[in-house]
Amino acid sequence: MKQFITCLFILGVGTVFSQQIQGSVYTTFDFPDRAAMPKMGVVKGIGLMAAFRPAQQIPVFLEMKGSLGNYSARTIPQTYVFTNGDQTSVDVRYSSAMNKWLFGTRFQLGNEYRRFNGFITPQIGGAHFNSRIYIEDPTVEEGECRALENRIPHRDNVFVYGGEIGVQLNLSDLGSGAPSNYQHRVSFSLNFLNSAKKVDYINVKYMSDEPHPVVEEGNHEHDDRELTATFINLTSNATHQHKIAELYSTTLRMWGFNVGYVFMF
Repeated sequence: MKQFITCLFILGVGTVFSQQIQGSVYTTFDFPDRAAMPKMGVVKGIGLMAAFRPAQQIPVFLEMKGSLGNYSARTIPQTYVFTNGDQTSVDVRYSSAMNKWLFGTRFQLGNEYRRFNGFITPQIGGAHFNSRIYIEDPTVEEGECRALENRIPHRDNVFVYGGEIGVQLNLSDLGSGAPSNYQHRVSFSLNFLNSAKKVDYINVKYMSDEPHPVVEEGNHEHDDRELTATFINLTSNATHQHKIAELYSTTLRMWGFNVGYVFMF
């Protein structure tokens, strides 16, 4: 009798939660709005999604998404010039990423037990910008200078809000009507993200190999803020600053396109 009751409980739980949990792995492409982010690149990444439907009778899912993306990876030879004319030429490696975490309420549109069903998802969350700069050590020769720290990170975060609209395509045979025939799907969607505050980020697409003189404190010849690093002259042991990248500060405004595989538990 106890085993029979246990079986009924397991079957009941399975029935309650059937088709109420979704998991997904997806690729994402985020394109900056050039009017708001003229110096930003296209972010290409991969993400995971988990969603739960609180009530079977209501076509609403609570959704959480996270993605890792990269928008710049480049090695540039840079020349640093000291005040007495001595100079050093080294390769500098740049890598910039934008990662997202989003929470949303997904509203299903249409009958989900057919070949296609649509959805719309208001979202809030955050975007994390992370750049890594590696300055190679020069050949040790008289008159050259090198960076005191050759690995320089830069990070910033911003709160974002937006939404996603898309469609899910059922990949299974719908003939029998069994619940297992609704488990495998492909999702296509468009999304928009915006931020109320500005975020700092690095994109070296517009940088070139040009001599970088010593940066005098408070002296900036352009509107974009300069990111500097401390160098040391190998002959005199004097320390000084050189520009290594440019920081851009704008609000975030991006359009995205996602394609993913969805599994319904």
